[in-house]
Amino acid sequence: MADYETQVSGAKPWADGSVGEGDTKTIIVQYFGANGSTAGSTGGAICNQDYPKTANGVMTVDGHLIIDMAYAVSTVYFGYGSGTVGNYTTPCINAGGQVDINGYGSYNGNNFVNFYNTTTNNGTLNVSNITMYTGDANSTITGTGTFNMTGVRLSGDNGNFNACTVGKIGGGQTINMTGSDLSVYTSLTDVTINMNGGGNYLALRPTITARNVSITGFGQGDIIDIAYLNGDDTWHYDPATGDLVVTSGAYSFTVNIGLGYDPDLFASTNTAYPGMKGVTYLATAPCFLAGTLIEAETGLVAVETLRAGQRLRCIRDGKTSFQRIKAVKRGTVSVLKASNLGLDEAGCSVRICKNAFGDGQPFQDLLVTSEHRFLLDGKLVAIRTMVNGASIRYETDLEHYAYYHIEMERHEIILANGVRTESYADVAAKKDTSGRSAILRTPELVAPLETRAAFLEPLHDRLSRRAESLGIERRERVAAPVAPGVSSHASLSLITADGTIIEPRSCAGAHYAFTIPEGTRSVRLSTLVARPCDVIGPFYDDRRYLGVQIGEVVLFGGRHEYRLDAHLRTDELSGWHGLEGGERRWTKANALIDLPYGAGSGPSVLVVEVAATLEPRIAVSQETVAEAA
Repeated sequence: MADYETQVSGAKPWADGSVGEGDTKTIIVQYFGANGSTAGSTGGAICNQDYPKTANGVMTVDGHLIIDMAYAVSTVYFGYGSGTVGNYTTPCINAGGQVDINGYGSYNGNNFVNFYNTTTNNGTLNVSNITMYTGDANSTITGTGTFNMTGVRLSGDNGNFNACTVGKIGGGQTINMTGSDLSVYTSLTDVTINMNGGGNYLALRPTITARNVSITGFGQGDIIDIAYLNGDDTWHYDPATGDLVVTSGAYSFTVNIGLGYDPDLFASTNTAYPGMKGVTYLATAPCFLAGTLIEAETGLVAVETLRAGQRLRCIRDGKTSFQRIKAVKRGTVSVLKASNLGLDEAGCSVRICKNAFGDGQPFQDLLVTSEHRFLLDGKLVAIRTMVNGASIRYETDLEHYAYYHIEMERHEIILANGVRTESYADVAAKKDTSGRSAILRTPELVAPLETRAAFLEPLHDRLSRRAESLGIERRERVAAPVAPGVSSHASLSLITADGTIIEPRSCAGAHYAFTIPEGTRSVRLSTLVARPCDVIGPFYDDRRYLGVQIGEVVLFGGRHEYRLDAHLRTDELSGWHGLEGGERRWTKANALIDLPYGAGSGPSVLVVEVAATLEPRIAVSQETVAEAA
């Protein structure tokens, strides 16, 4: 075993990156000028042992290679020789090998790592605190190893999506992203991406091939973006398969993020590129917090100490067995401090007090994310639907926390602090007959998922009564049940394109009349909003921000009457929720109503029928709701 150090210098702008088994080599990459200054960069090349004699040789890493770039001026071309273009090296990180590339964190043209040629990673590649990009669309990272990205950013910020991380990634690579950006030139295939802690940005360029991409941990603060010059991405999540389809114009990509996400909690969000928006999620992936005790074959084990291969007690069809853990994955959450978000959207964890479900269930307080599901009365129930402010409540004082999810070979019921709950519901990878990685698209849940209020409300009432009998005081306000209906004042107004606010001139029952100035081509129907789960109760599993439900819309101009029904027949319409069928539709905060051209020579009157409202519990800005909804 040997531990040695070398430098990239102006006199020798390359270094041999080969490392033998059991050895550790450190390569320091910093420019030293004649007077000891660091005013420039060497553009150091990490090459094979025989370079430059054998320019295209293999650079083999069986031990531990450390590339120290923690200087303001430090650049590396990994797998590239100096001089003529094409003097490439072929790095190979074998199963026991490890490469650490540690940067300065300035994210500019003075501190970057540039990957060239094909790097085969069957071991571990760690890149941290540095800009990573490539000048070669054919540069490739492949193999069955692990690629850990920590604080890796595109040059400047994620607005510079054209300065790609690398040309291609594939071959079964596992990518762990922590506060990092990833943009590839041409191909992202057969990879698993684990996003940790929020703040991760995945750019899908319109020209790439994206196939068999599986993502875990996608949650609050993460962005998946079709990196294009402008425009908002749209999305569709399939709760039966875990597929997330992201679309921008003519471009569409499918990635699998796993099961357990709420389709209503995906949202459009700004990227660093002006005018371009990607897709995010307004909650964390479903998982346990540190300290949770899981029943293993050897007894109770803290979730943070579990490892792949350990066997847990699993319950299926009333029978107990011990099954092996496939993976335990960790992330962190910082709760968003925003008064206009629900506590679930802000990322607050949920505390289930001792004995909340029954005697010894749980046997001590249990902390989970709000999406986590428990087996209650034979059905899988998301814990956020059972929050009562007392025995089951949001932990608002816990602003930062680590979470863990346990992935088994198949979806299982396991025991956490003595209660029956689920393992992480991910889409499993398997091999087809050709030996290629394939995605199993139809995973089976171990028990039925329940979202109907008819089932959830009696269960919620029972657990609330139990909390009272246990003497657990309510620590947060939970809205009393309120039936949807027409309120006495729907807080309606219209806003024109130039920002003029128009209040109702009259109200007759459910019909509101507004005077429209001559020449107005469109208006926005502005309202306060509320979520049914906040107003009716958490057991009512509807977390859309609803304004008002609109029926008929009629414009009276001159001697003409115009019945406006775009909101009842147009699927995608700004400021409106999806079509509901029938003669009514819910608005968001700022619903667009286009007016016919030439409706009259003078002012006209717009009459809007409000079919139903929810009494608002919280009011939010139109901009926030447009993004959140």
